[in-house]
Amino acid sequence: MFFFSLRHLSLPHSSRALSASSASSRIRFLHLLHKTLPNTSAIGEQSSELFSLFHQLIEPIDYKLHLVSKGFFKEICNLISEEVAFTTALDASGVYAETDLSQGFVLKEFVKILTDLISVPLLRARFKKQKLLGVALENYLGLRALVSQKSKLTEDCAGLLLDLVQQLTSDSEEDKNALLEACVQTLAKFVDDPDTRTPLFIFERLCNTIRPAAPEVEVLLHFEKIHTQEEFIQGSMTKNPYLAKDMGPLMRDAKNKICTDLELHGLVEDDYGMELLVCDKIVSLDLNIKDVWEQVWKKGDDPHSPMVVVYRLQGLDGEATEERVDNLTDVEEEEGNPEEGADRKPF
Repeated sequence: MFFFSLRHLSLPHSSRALSASSASSRIRFLHLLHKTLPNTSAIGEQSSELFSLFHQLIEPIDYKLHLVSKGFFKEICNLISEEVAFTTALDASGVYAETDLSQGFVLKEFVKILTDLISVPLLRARFKKQKLLGVALENYLGLRALVSQKSKLTEDCAGLLLDLVQQLTSDSEEDKNALLEACVQTLAKFVDDPDTRTPLFIFERLCNTIRPAAPEVEVLLHFEKIHTQEEFIQGSMTKNPYLAKDMGPLMRDAKNKICTDLELHGLVEDDYGMELLVCDKIVSLDLNIKDVWEQVWKKGDDPHSPMVVVYRLQGLDGEATEERVDNLTDVEEEEGNPEEGADRKPF
């Protein structure tokens, strides 16, 4: 009876009553709302005021601690799992006509409550200790695989759960091990599943956790005209340093950038008109800029500054005497990639 009266409860009136009530009264009211949470699934969006009151009640950290001390983490995780199971069962039925655009409202409120609790470091540590990470991961994967029942709300829920998983596994090596354990346990549940998308996704996350993708390096280039050709090459590269990714992957792209900016358009398609030097070595235009930066420049005197690329017209100063660099080991090939083709994005 108490629960159904909440459907017509005036939120402003209730808020004023709560703010004026004693701590013991607030605790009793919290327990009453707590007991009604399993029933919210039946009325969906009509439970919005109930959830608003619940969020208001647990705003003080003491009430969050009190709720969790009563075993609430397992309860809220079970409620989330039940909502996800119901939605995935509908999805598996393939009945598109029955897709409810409000499907996921109650689920999102449950996830928001859990996220609110996890935001407290002490409670986050308790959640980890209770080994509930796998539940959050499984529910995220269930929502991620939705087809007919996918909606804005279920997408939001998946995003919140993913953020929660990342938050729970970003503090220490112990967290990383917990994620690996959760992934392995979850993967085992899909051994006989004919749909390989979810197992493949989990496997890719395992690979990414064990061997994270190296952060993309931004290579900066500082172009300098050789001093002996000042009168032959008009102008200069005045916007140093330049981002390598803005011009292309190869040293040829760097050369063409110079020729274009200096209006030497006749040399853009000419691989023999201009040559580039890095650390007093002539580098082949076929080489990757990143490889030259990694294997030539970084071995020089100032590896942390932008890579200095000296440009000159070929043959104008006589026959070149500098060492030529025509071949380098491909950086990605050298590092290897046991998950070739796998999605290397962060979890």
